[in-house]
Amino acid sequence: MERDIWQVYGPQGLTAFALYAPSNPGLAVDAATLAGWVEDFGVTMTVLADWDGAVYEAWALNDPDAYAPYPREYVLGRDGRLVYVDTNIDVDALTAAIEAALATSR
Repeated sequence: MERDIWQVYGPQGLTAFALYAPSNPGLAVDAATLAGWVEDFGVTMTVLADWDGAVYEAWALNDPDAYAPYPREYVLGRDGRLVYVDTNIDVDALTAAIEAALATSR
């Protein structure tokens, strides 16, 4: 996501972020540890923390074909409408959705 999507499409107007949402609140890391991971992995897009899992639950998908029932990739158009969602990583489909969304007039 960082190299293939954010670094390519960020300069073209894409706003991207990653969401840290612990699947088990008892296993959640603290903010300093999360910041350390971001630095260690060289993540340059915004990373949001969903400590209580509320965002995770609101956007979660239950796809029987997915690896797990959690959100993966979402693309919102310039108008804020959901134009793409998938629970499995499909870089080609995600890229096509981003390019289509960026191509719409501002």
